[in-house]
Amino acid sequence: MILKRLSISSAVVAVLLICAAWSWSKKDEKAPKVTAAATAVPTASAAEASQPKGEETIVHTFATDDEVKAFANQWQQRQGIITRMAVLRAYWAEEQTRLNEMDAQLTSAYKLDLKKRHVLSPERKVLIELEPLADAPPEAPQAPRGS
Repeated sequence: MILKRLSISSAVVAVLLICAAWSWSKKDEKAPKVTAAATAVPTASAAEASQPKGEETIVHTFATDDEVKAFANQWQQRQGIITRMAVLRAYWAEEQTRLNEMDAQLTSAYKLDLKKRHVLSPERKVLIELEPLADAPPEAPQAPRGS
């Protein structure tokens, strides 16, 4: 029963993540085509305003306008990835908070040691505590690195 609930929860999370990714991709399709001037990449005029004359460092020179457009497109895709990662990180943090609250409730209400396994016996109306398996997975996943 618990495994069934867990698999349903996992399926719901997977569907939500797929829907979020799909909606982000649809937003990218609906967005107007990006030109080099409309990207988040600083333009020469912005760079000139932020740096004193004579200290300009050219990192790359593009041979054609198509190369400039390709770079601008790649930069926009990068920004989209960063945005989606921020959304996923926020969702992860929210779920981690909910898990910690649920663990606290289970611990206080039922005196559970969450490092051990438990079996519910509805016929006997008892919760049985078992020792953890030697190769048991960690109790709760940790936050992704870089958060």
